Amino acid sequence: MIVREREIWMYYTGDDTLHGDVDTSALGLARVEILDAAGRPMEGFALTDCDRIHTANTVNRMVTWRHGQSSVARLQGQPVRLRFELRFGARLFSFRFTPKAN
Repeated sequence: MIVREREIWMYYTGDDTLHGDVDTSALGLARVEILDAAGRPMEGFALTDCDRIHTANTVNRMVTWRHGQSSVARLQGQPVRLRFELRFGARLFSFRFTPKAN
């Protein structure tokens, strides 16, 4: 992990899904956008494509984009950035890429 100013850089190693530990309380919501190295949203992974996470307190919540799409495996080998949108008091405690469960 590399910390550079207000950014934390991590290396994505090719796991299939993105999970997070999130607390949205009663009114909050969270979404995730995957950006390319230049900071542009990647096709299918824009903030507007992300299904809203609206649940009180959850551990290991799988992030999905339109139509329940959860696999990020096609991004393997590409530099990516993650942008987390946390609104109305939502809090992100951790996130991780994990292999897809069989």
